[in-house]
Amino acid sequence: MWKEPESEFQFRTQMHVSCVLLLDRSSSMSGKPIDELNKGLAQFRQDLSSLSEVNKGCIDLAVISFGSDVTIDHPFSPAGDFQPSTLMASGNTAMGQAINLAIEETERTKNAYKTQQISYWRPWICCITDGGPNDEGWQAAKTRLREYDDGKHCVTYCFGTQGYNKQIAQDIFKRVFELNGTNFSSIFEFLSASLASVRDSNDGVANSTLPSDIRQVKMGE
Repeated sequence: MWKEPESEFQFRTQMHVSCVLLLDRSSSMSGKPIDELNKGLAQFRQDLSSLSEVNKGCIDLAVISFGSDVTIDHPFSPAGDFQPSTLMASGNTAMGQAINLAIEETERTKNAYKTQQISYWRPWICCITDGGPNDEGWQAAKTRLREYDDGKHCVTYCFGTQGYNKQIAQDIFKRVFELNGTNFSSIFEFLSASLASVRDSNDGVANSTLPSDIRQVKMGE
């Protein structure tokens, strides 16, 4: 969460957009997948550093990762301050708990925007996974997230990699994509370009091209 939003927010007269990354670090991600995910996060930091100063200050990012437990690895902060942690794979897939925490942190940030009279586009909640949830209560989290998106309170995405549960992903997230292989940098390249295009838009709609190794599976309204 924002510890001191009064001192964290920049460019208060500009439109902001926030994004929570939900990253799967369960045991099935061990080996090459988690290594490639960490490389992708490092590249994401580089991509963000090339954004305009306004976008680096007005795109607000957080990282929540999940295995058997759920942790906030990077609290909400401007894109220019993004410092990814190195993820280690282990345990089950507590995606339901991660979804609930993402909603709560998103609401905290929206409330901070409102308190400081900062205009913002709909927040993004983006998940990267190679499986599906297996924690107790994930179905309730699914319903909560769908209602959150249906109510225009956020925009949800899922990027599935080899082995992910496509049907469950489509039930939880309104926008689902498949990555061919483990080149996670393609996902982060797409996200950085999309968030910048949303931030610079007049209607909050992303206008960026999918990399060739990402396929769109489902796109909800």
